[in-house]
Amino acid sequence: MVRSKTAGVILAILIALSGVFVPLSMSQAASPSVIRVAEAPGANPNYIFPYMQCAYFSTSNINQFQRLMYRPLYWFGLGRSTALVPSLSIANSPVFNKSDTSLSLSTKGWRFHGGQAVNARSVMFFLNLWVSDPTNFCAYEPNHGIPDEIKSATAQGNVVRINFTAPVNPQWIVDNFLSLVTPMPEIWDRTSTSAKAGCSSGRLRAASTVRACKAVDAYLQARASNTATFASPFWQAGTDGPWLLSSFSSAGDATFVPNSRYSGTPKPGVAQLKEIAYQSTSDVVHDLISGKVDLAYLSYGAITSTASTPSANAATMSGIEKVYNLASSNPWAIDYFPFNFNPADPKAAIVAQPYIRQAMQYAIDQSTIVKNIYGGYAVAGTGPLPNGISTQVGGKVSTPFSYSLSAAQNLLTAHGWALQSGVMTCVKPGAGTSACGNGVASGATLSLKLIATSDSAQLNQIIALEIAAWHSIGIEVTLQSDTYASVLTDCGSSAGYELCAWSGGWNYLPSIYPSGEDLFTTAGTFDVGGYNDSTLTKLINASLHTKANLAAYSRFIVAQAPVLVQPSETLLAETRKTLRSSIPIVANPLNAFTPEYYHY
Repeated sequence: MVRSKTAGVILAILIALSGVFVPLSMSQAASPSVIRVAEAPGANPNYIFPYMQCAYFSTSNINQFQRLMYRPLYWFGLGRSTALVPSLSIANSPVFNKSDTSLSLSTKGWRFHGGQAVNARSVMFFLNLWVSDPTNFCAYEPNHGIPDEIKSATAQGNVVRINFTAPVNPQWIVDNFLSLVTPMPEIWDRTSTSAKAGCSSGRLRAASTVRACKAVDAYLQARASNTATFASPFWQAGTDGPWLLSSFSSAGDATFVPNSRYSGTPKPGVAQLKEIAYQSTSDVVHDLISGKVDLAYLSYGAITSTASTPSANAATMSGIEKVYNLASSNPWAIDYFPFNFNPADPKAAIVAQPYIRQAMQYAIDQSTIVKNIYGGYAVAGTGPLPNGISTQVGGKVSTPFSYSLSAAQNLLTAHGWALQSGVMTCVKPGAGTSACGNGVASGATLSLKLIATSDSAQLNQIIALEIAAWHSIGIEVTLQSDTYASVLTDCGSSAGYELCAWSGGWNYLPSIYPSGEDLFTTAGTFDVGGYNDSTLTKLINASLHTKANLAAYSRFIVAQAPVLVQPSETLLAETRKTLRSSIPIVANPLNAFTPEYYHY
């Protein structure tokens, strides 16, 4: 999922603190029976059906709303962890055959709030939708995994069996596909209030099943954005999670109560969970200072002091430190500036040279960015894998292009460039190891254009710092500001921009296995710069269809530098000191929200 604060796909409350602290009154103190959570301003939930198009595919709809009620087959994320949580998962761990060409999984026998058992047919309902109408689900990856690599699937009792067209990496399948499957009740299998359809019971890929599922999808999507019906018995009937939606206001306020029929543990420890909608950041500031919320997620812009370490609980927003704790965690994400690899770009031959991209990475002072721009609330990027990934999955992380202006300049001069009038100029054209490279003409200059959004003070500072560093080694970068949509469009086009940047990068959410098929293959859903390499494609495919880990893929990306790696801002949460939990109350790296663990 693209990581962009402006796109609203991560829960981040951007607060510029102003005003004077007002002491909390007794009426503003926490209620022992209610937890009040601030929604992101202007990003209140607006879609309830868990099979959704990209227009609704957001943290606000999925993690902070739907998954409180509708649990996926496999739950990942608890506290600061990104690991699978078997106890919160609806299904038992899947069993793959020796060749990894098939699997079987069994549901645990939990029940929906409407009384129906969560069984194999509930799972097939979602799978049949995914197979029949794949482009209407935003997490669809054409030609990869589920549904396109399913050969057949059957359901009997609580057991689902899936056969694949080729061997698959079990971790990839569980993390990126089965974790998205949300079992659904038969009451939703209809095309009107009275007409049942047969999508859940149909044979996979049968023409009748496809017709039925497309009709069901159309009917449910038409209902799913009608917020006035969110708390109706129809949508409540699909609840198998710990929370039942009891009311939803036209303003976007959501009130949940414990689901009395929840089969899992733990059970909610309070009588109500209230998610409060806001239209402006100033309103969030007011309510946080006034003590009217118990939990709010922040960005660094709201913090008034620096962190001793990126994971430390440091001083909080001025004036509320006696009432709230500040907790931080690393995002399951990467931030980067992609290069434009469109062959029609005027500087395509220059961008195609790995050593030039490496030199530009050498000039990025991540430690200064973390310390001075993010105040310590960020972590340096190391490549295409998120911070905190296990060595078993990602291998040993190395950073061969750590900040060094001398190394950057030496790399350029060793390849036929000389500093002329302050700009690196090609004086030795050709394809030799000490020449400028294939297609780079004599007299060519390292003068590049960067297109970027201007929506973030931190991004503006980062770009200014890096442009100055590149200038010092003879690379002239000219900045052009534009809208988010234009940045993504122009970065991979012939418009004359060699780099692009936006306020974010890529969240490995909700597909959490950080393989690179989305970002670095021509068929990828977010290959913004159009990078393509046959060796890389083979490495990525190996990580998807064998048990090979991501180490070789990661090393290749780091060495080739198709993107300029940047620090990632840590996730911050303000929590009321009297709020208790058996797990850390933090912004989970996967945006997993588990308030059933919280109590007073």
